[in-house]
Amino acid sequence: MMIKYSNLFDVHSDGNDNIFALEQMTQVRVNQFLWSLMCGDCLFTYLTLALVLDQLWLVLQLFVFVGYPFCALLTCHSLYLWHFVILGSPEAAALMK
Repeated sequence: MMIKYSNLFDVHSDGNDNIFALEQMTQVRVNQFLWSLMCGDCLFTYLTLALVLDQLWLVLQLFVFVGYPFCALLTCHSLYLWHFVILGSPEAAALMK
């Protein structure tokens, strides 16, 4: 989901003020930030720190009981954001067709 609207913004936000305004919306920015916390590099860093601090079991429990539900909620929020907020803009919907 992130790739879809990040590509939309990367390609079209420079020349289109309405697409740029969509990219600057707080909802979109927060969503992008939360996805960056869940990216593979960050997860690798969390696991490395857990190994160094000898807290691997605690971090694995956090991944299972907090990380997976958080990722599911973030995916649902991204779907809502894409289908109802971003594609609610006529210009974005026209560009994605």
